[in-house]
Amino acid sequence: MTTVAPDAPSAPPAAPGPAVAARLVEVHKRFPLGQVEVAALQGVSLDIRAGEFLVILGPSGSGKTTLLNLLGGLDAPTDGQVEVDGQDLGGLTDRELTRYRRERVGFVFQFFNLIPTLTAAENIEFALELVERDTKRVAARTAELLDQVGLAERADHFPSRLSGGEQQRVAIARALAKNPPLLLCDEPTGNLDFRTGIRVLTLLREVTASQGRSCVLVTHNSVIGDMADRVVRLRDGVIEEEIVHERPRDPAEIRW
Repeated sequence: MTTVAPDAPSAPPAAPGPAVAARLVEVHKRFPLGQVEVAALQGVSLDIRAGEFLVILGPSGSGKTTLLNLLGGLDAPTDGQVEVDGQDLGGLTDRELTRYRRERVGFVFQFFNLIPTLTAAENIEFALELVERDTKRVAARTAELLDQVGLAERADHFPSRLSGGEQQRVAIARALAKNPPLLLCDEPTGNLDFRTGIRVLTLLREVTASQGRSCVLVTHNSVIGDMADRVVRLRDGVIEEEIVHERPRDPAEIRW
């Protein structure tokens, strides 16, 4: 037992850790397959901190995309809870889930998913108009985003006239249009060459660090984990390992 002198100053309280932006609590996800069920996630519990760049690594079939879909409100767990900003997504109505996806989450996909008949600027404006009715604000925000991703001069180009890297940067700008606190990226470099992939990763890292949002990126490419604040390895629907990087590498330093 430790004895403290009556006049000894008490230790200062520990500094609070980063706020939790999203949380999975004992999450299970099972899919029917004929006469049986396939377990995609098995009792996964995970905190995602505000402002964190989190990379989820795993081979095909490990459950990483399923986890991303649950965070994005695109699917619901079979058991367990998915919470974002302290709110259980399982308690939301369909209308509330639609609003959550529209306003609180930005999605970046492997295949860009741009509307081919709209220009780069119009793709971003389309996302903005879901939450903003003022056309002047929409135009100003679109111009700001295109400049941020280095495509101001390509605003009037259709996706077919843009390279893969340029299309992905438009997709990132579109995801950021609503200024969401949570950015979800599913293999964002999967269709890009190495140099273009590094540029996209650098952009994702910058918009996370500079704007305080949380970014969850899933990939099978383990090298990308070196640039993350934290890496979570999934295998067969279970968290196999967690690695915290005190000094994440600059994306420009990684190679694959």
